[in-house]
Amino acid sequence: PSLEFDKLKNFPVMNIRVAFAIHPKNTVPNVRVDQIRKILTGAITNWKALGGADMPIRVVIVRGGGVPAAVESELLDGKPIAATEHAIYVQSGTQVMAVVGQEPGALGLAQLNLGKPSADECFLVLY
Repeated sequence: PSLEFDKLKNFPVMNIRVAFAIHPKNTVPNVRVDQIRKILTGAITNWKALGGADMPIRVVIVRGGGVPAAVESELLDGKPIAATEHAIYVQSGTQVMAVVGQEPGALGLAQLNLGKPSADECFLVLY
């Protein structure tokens, strides 16, 4: 407490690379980062707004994980993810990918290093 605040130094300990995954049969050709931001803040709630099918966007997210915290910090300027009306909460990142592969309206948030999906799993949109 007695140290001067302006002499503190920041040391990065870890970087988290995030993948945004959508179902392989989702007809949206791509999703831009600004659109993902709007989805996560609740401004876009249906795939139809992005040129896809008329179905709600279901954010698939690890409850209390590092990925949601990183996305909130870096992509949402510290604001919480607000797209929770149709959210699906899971326990691990691998479960995110499994749910996205089964839920056509899903937008999953997971660590990039979870492995490359097979053709019948999900399409990754990288941030």
